[in-house]
Amino acid sequence: MAYRFDPSDVAFLRSAPGRQALERVARLPLTDSSRLADTAAAREVAGERYAAAVLETVALRRRAAAKLRDAADWLFTDTALQQATTGSVAAHRAARLVGRDVHDVTCSIGADLAEIAPLARSFVGSDRDEVRLRMARGNLAARGVEPMLVRADALRPVTTATTVVADPGRRDGAGRRKWSPEDLEPPLRELVETYRDRDLVVKCAPGLDFEAVPERAEIELVSLAGQVREASLWFGGLAEPAVRRGATLLDESGGTKLRVTDAEPDDCPERSIGEWLVDPDGAVVRAGLVRHYAARYGLGQLDHRIAYLTGETPPPGVRAFRVLEHGKYNEKSLRALLRGHGVGRLEILVRGLDIDPDALRRRLKLSGDEAATVVLTRVGRTPTAILCRAETG
Repeated sequence: MAYRFDPSDVAFLRSAPGRQALERVARLPLTDSSRLADTAAAREVAGERYAAAVLETVALRRRAAAKLRDAADWLFTDTALQQATTGSVAAHRAARLVGRDVHDVTCSIGADLAEIAPLARSFVGSDRDEVRLRMARGNLAARGVEPMLVRADALRPVTTATTVVADPGRRDGAGRRKWSPEDLEPPLRELVETYRDRDLVVKCAPGLDFEAVPERAEIELVSLAGQVREASLWFGGLAEPAVRRGATLLDESGGTKLRVTDAEPDDCPERSIGEWLVDPDGAVVRAGLVRHYAARYGLGQLDHRIAYLTGETPPPGVRAFRVLEHGKYNEKSLRALLRGHGVGRLEILVRGLDIDPDALRRRLKLSGDEAATVVLTRVGRTPTAILCRAETG
């Protein structure tokens, strides 16, 4: 169970003795095997009262390094760090807020405000959790930002005429593939009603049930370096005109690599397997924009129910698959195909078939010097194997 911080912990961690304790404990390994020795060392430098807070903070900072930029001196709770937006994704969202007066009504430990502050005309943060507010104040100060923060419930507005940013929490729902907007805290319906006369953006998980999102919202799915990270629901003047669904693909540095929306043509024929196979980015798939993406690049679908695309030229800059050979799938024929190409290292991609890639790999008993990818999918009613070589244009 994660450590529960209180205001006294925050005050100690921001004090000179607390900072010294954090520096000392940051040199420790903090592994399972070193836990007893690490705990004893933390108690020596921080005392019994604050040792756990120091250990938790050092562990959270290590996790945060891969997610947030310039946050080496920040304070977190475990839940707040899990929900915090990755820095480059938060910066992408903040770019729509340039020059506005912005109120982040669920500011938590300040991750979004840190990206909003340099771009907004003015900004305010609020949260109902006093500990997170205290952490946010110090975190933003570490970025050279003097925040205006207030303790308040997101459904009880404390500003007027501001653009509102909200990042509702998620109620426990382990194992769900889709979230209902009513599973959010506060629920999306109540947020939208509370700020019905304002421009509003709501961050949510990409697994949200978008069919239940109000029609007037623009739904934007965002991926970073090929991984779907989150969705943003844009309302009022923040929404792009005539767009219901959009997908934005960010590269590793956070720059926009591609933006596709449902306002674009979706003329996408079904066609036989061509020279290349393309697996669209997850944000494109989750946003329901596979056909729009295909139309932009002159590709076709293998099957209207499957997201794989094919054509003679792949989109620029994407990882695509040059087709070597293909045919009806069964294990015996696949084993012979791989043996004929000398494949010893195999990436197995499955869509539309009930196949466990790891179990299949063990049964294939690969031997050879070549590396390849096999795509196992359904074309019409036919299970199909497509042997490919992955290339990035």
